[in-house]
Amino acid sequence: MKDHFIKILAVMGLLLCAGYTRQRQTAGKNNPADRGTVKEESTMEIMIQDEHDTTVRFVLFSSPAAKSFYEQLPLRVNVEDYSDNEKIFYPLKELEMQDTPQAVASSGTLAYYKPWNNIVLFYENGQPSDTLYALGEAVSGKDNIKKLQGMINITKYKNNTVSKKQKVKEEQQRVKAHIGTKMFTLSLHDSESARAFLKRFPMTVTMQEPNGNELFAYMDENLPTDAQRATKIHTGDVKLFGRDCPMLFYKDFTTAYSYTSLGKVDDAEALAQAWKETKRLYLRIREIDVI
Repeated sequence: MKDHFIKILAVMGLLLCAGYTRQRQTAGKNNPADRGTVKEESTMEIMIQDEHDTTVRFVLFSSPAAKSFYEQLPLRVNVEDYSDNEKIFYPLKELEMQDTPQAVASSGTLAYYKPWNNIVLFYENGQPSDTLYALGEAVSGKDNIKKLQGMINITKYKNNTVSKKQKVKEEQQRVKAHIGTKMFTLSLHDSESARAFLKRFPMTVTMQEPNGNELFAYMDENLPTDAQRATKIHTGDVKLFGRDCPMLFYKDFTTAYSYTSLGKVDDAEALAQAWKETKRLYLRIREIDVI
């Protein structure tokens, strides 16, 4: 009889424990403070980097929306300013929303705004919304979110080590250019357009200067394109307008035009200064000899 009573107590204990566990799991789902904070055993982390090496690293939550976004990577898209507290961009496909928790619009939050199907990067706190869903949070470079401009590369983050093979590949995309009387280094992207541009080297082109902020020339052959609306041009940007018009920018300005990004001049400040000092040598400054 005593053994039977002990067995009954043990069964009741197991039932109470199971009920408490379910209660905790349910509370975790309904508590806004706990939304989106559970990570998978294999953490999903991503790196966002723009053409000026501004980087932000995010850890993604284990939600269907975050997983469907992670599966689309790598992505190369245009980031845009929205309001005074966030950056936005658009993924290739709509994200899966089932059982995805709502987001708290706080600094460093990565979220998905369902009505517009865009992804939001908050660099300041925002207004709450029942159509804003949690994707992740910044774990490195949160202060850089506000600085992101133009085309950004979004990749799955593994570690920050660079293999010897990758280093060699990067070195092969750096070329020297005579701009006026000075030598500069151009860093070209690892893209189909930039590789096709690289195949034209060595070459000498005479560039025109129409607007006080850019140099351009027309090539004999068309290049592959991946044009995106730029919104912001930075000093040192090397871009392709249309299919046959490479451009070099020596001033910052805003624009509504679309370009294919090819790379950048490493020392942008020196480029701006060189133009300022020698712009009266119009014919010489317009000649770029790439070797």
